[in-house]
Amino acid sequence: MTIEQYEPHRMVHAGMLRVGDLVDLEGDLFADPDGADPALQFEYAVVCEINRETEDCIAIGFEGLDIIGFPPGHILLVDGHDSGYDEEVHHEVH
Repeated sequence: MTIEQYEPHRMVHAGMLRVGDLVDLEGDLFADPDGADPALQFEYAVVCEINRETEDCIAIGFEGLDIIGFPPGHILLVDGHDSGYDEEVHHEVH
């Protein structure tokens, strides 16, 4: 793989996250709306739990952070998975 082919980040709908995903929440509309959370500036948040609260809200828990509610179609920046990212394993949370 050449450097031009390397894509470290993927855009993933909140409804398609899975436990272990590494998510960049810095400046996210729901997680860091004012872009001022220092905990999100230099580290990825690791997804540790996912629960569909309502049809319009997916509650995602992150290690060391609060649980954050996202609309299912909200796009998050994901940088792999803590045990090896496999895009085809992602599935819709029901």
